[in-house]
Amino acid sequence: MFFRYPVSPEVQGWIVANFRWAMAAGVLTGATPLAGPGDPAEVRAGTRAALARCADAPPGGPGMAHHLTDLHGVTRGFGLSLLGEEGPLSLPVRAHALALFLALREISLPDLPPRPARMVARALGQIGKDPATLMGLRGLF
Repeated sequence: MFFRYPVSPEVQGWIVANFRWAMAAGVLTGATPLAGPGDPAEVRAGTRAALARCADAPPGGPGMAHHLTDLHGVTRGFGLSLLGEEGPLSLPVRAHALALFLALREISLPDLPPRPARMVARALGQIGKDPATLMGLRGLF
């Protein structure tokens, strides 16, 4: 049976645009580590603080603050702790963002619970279908 990929092309584009913005703002760099699970409140607070220091508004504008905190929590390397938490972004969207981060940094899939691991693996497959986008992002590091 064929299943449609749960992250729309528009949302994938929003993630890529925000990754580009994060690279230009210095929130995401070639050295951003993949941190282990942490306290979700600390992750969100640290992410909000990092975003607040950026001069330019990210794609989506200030009305997307909660969504951006989830997304850029992943770009700051905290994807593992955010995958199991409830938040404004769905688990498939966070899995896609984490997969893009892993692909950009050429990091192996970390040890995750089965459901998120399947979602991230599927997202890595989807990302692999568009190598030009991935290479373009790598060129921004």
